[in-house]
Formats: sequence, structure tokens, C-alpha cells
Amino acid sequence: MTSYTASYSHITNKGRAFYFNTTALGYLDFKKSTTTALFWKTQQIMELSIISKPNFKELAGSVSKKIGTMKALPEWILDGAVVGLQGGQDFINSTYI
Repeated sequence: MTSYTASYSHITNKGRAFYFNTTALGYLDFKKSTTTALFWKTQQIMELSIISKPNFKELAGSVSKKIGTMKALPEWILDGAVVGLQGGQDFINSTYI
């Protein structure tokens, strides 16, 4: 498995947020209302932060302060399509260009 996610963070509808400071691939399961499953197969030392706030705006603000925010997208992203292709540069050149 591969993930290009910037960070592991999750905000719930119950006013809680979770943040993990790791680059290791993990699995979070929030399907059941009484149990949360967290799984990482790594030898890295990990830190879990749990944040609780009374409303979503405060909670999202607190998470943003902890993990940062995304830079504004460039103007060109709004005009056309962004396409992701796999196979390496030689494959792309010979197949699609």
C-alpha cells in the first residue's frame, strides 16, 4: 500500500480530533460507535494527540495549528484537468505522447 497523505488526522462529528506524528502507513477504523481500531506495523516511535473542542470551527482551527494548512492552489489548477499516470516516464512517453 502507498499513501501520499500529508498527515494522519481525523476530525469526528463528536467534537474530537486525532493526530498522529508518523510517516508510517497505518489503519484507522471508526465504523463502530463504541470502539476505534488503530493499527500500525512499524518500529517508529509515534505520538498521538487528541484534541477536543465544543464546535467544529474551533476544532478545525486547533488541528490546523497543530499540522499546518495547505498552500493556496495555483490558478492553472482551475482550468483543465489534472491527470495522474503510472508506469514511469519512458512508458508514459511511448504510450501517451
